Amino acid sequence: MTNNGEIVSEDGKYHYKTWRKWDGSRPPVIFILANEISGDVTIDRCIRFAKDWLCGAAILLPLFALKVKDNRDIVVASKSNEDRLRIIGPETDIIIYDTFVENPMSQIICGWGPFGMLTKRGDAMMRLIREVGRKPLCIDQAPEGFPRPPSDIHISWNKFPVEYKGPTYVWK
Repeated sequence: MTNNGEIVSEDGKYHYKTWRKWDGSRPPVIFILANEISGDVTIDRCIRFAKDWLCGAAILLPLFALKVKDNRDIVVASKSNEDRLRIIGPETDIIIYDTFVENPMSQIICGWGPFGMLTKRGDAMMRLIREVGRKPLCIDQAPEGFPRPPSDIHISWNKFPVEYKGPTYVWK
């Protein structure tokens, strides 16, 4: 893994993975977020948490890799059977699985917010995390049960990962 990089589809429609590495002697931390990871605030916040936890890199992966201008576009598309696979992305699960396997010592932080309930994508990701023998973690869990995104957690809260057991409610 190079120091900084990203994986984007050839046609530019999907953003599959972003990473920042600063210490190759320490394991990375993997953040699974709602969608496309290109915002500096999100990347900076993930890096800050990773450094606070003494990790050597931050790897950011999306539940939904389709590039959108507004997260509401994901909500709308998730209601159409034809669009459900399109918003996830054709290579998303392969890249996520490979990232888990390539980084066996990394912690996996769930931070997809309420978007994990769309198309039951959060449930599918929880199963995948457990299938590779890992424990899903989160930085903080909202009262509604979803794992808060790192960008919604103030860095001064000095939070450390805790086990994420899944939502405490049923999304209808």
